[in-house]
Amino acid sequence: MGPKRAWAIVDLLSGGSAPWLSYSERSQVRSYVARLNEPSADEWRSILRGRSKSRPVRGHPAAVARLGEFDQALTAGPAEAVRRGFDLVAVAEPRPEYYIQLSEWASISESLALQPSRDANLIVRHPVMVWPFDGRDAVPDAAIAADLLDSAEPRAVRAGQVRLNELLRSAGRHEPAATTSGCG
Repeated sequence: MGPKRAWAIVDLLSGGSAPWLSYSERSQVRSYVARLNEPSADEWRSILRGRSKSRPVRGHPAAVARLGEFDQALTAGPAEAVRRGFDLVAVAEPRPEYYIQLSEWASISESLALQPSRDANLIVRHPVMVWPFDGRDAVPDAAIAADLLDSAEPRAVRAGQVRLNELLRSAGRHEPAATTSGCG
């Protein structure tokens, strides 16, 4: 599964249509999703790997707080998962996480003096090959759940798996009817 198809799975689980794929590619991905049966966290991680690059960043706390004011920065991460009611308890305040298009990153990071750092107080994610959030004002649950799979915290990994499987079951119940074309 390449990044475009991994993002297509996330988008389809979120009620989207993965418009960056051709009709035949979308059909293949829908068929693949329909065959999934309660994947484990490791299986989900394998299916959805490579969809984004994670950037550990350090900035002044006021700059990190201001990042959320940018329209191009979409909130993600464990804190957002807890806020949305995922089966996850944050025992400490997690680092903020945002999705930002790579093309927007240089100007945003410069304006806020954000720097790459091993001692990060912020994680920025850049989707690979596509911006899967066009037409959305928030990161969908499926993307947040997929990101939790990469956590070092077993409870976060489990919460990501559980939410993805809930979305998978829901997608199976709401699969759009096949349409036919031709003379009527």
